[in-house]
Amino acid sequence: GLVEATAGNTGISLAQLCRSRGMQLTVCLPDSTAKSKVDLLRCLAHDVVLCPSVSRDDPQHFQAVAARLALE
Repeated sequence: GLVEATAGNTGISLAQLCRSRGMQLTVCLPDSTAKSKVDLLRCLAHDVVLCPSVSRDDPQHFQAVAARLALE
C-alpha cells in the first residue's frame, strides 16, 4: 500500500484515487488537522495515523512517522 504525510487536501485526493482503484492507503496527519478532514480521511483511507504537532526534527512529526511506515 501507499503511505502519505499530509495536512489534509492532498491526502483526501489520494485517498479517493486509491479507494477507486482498490489500493490501501495509510495517511499520517498532524493532530491539529481540522476534524472534518480527519473524519473524511477515516472514511476514505485504509488507515489514519494522527501524530502530535511537534517540530519537524522530532521523530514523532507526521512526516517522520510516514517515512518510517513507508519503510516497513
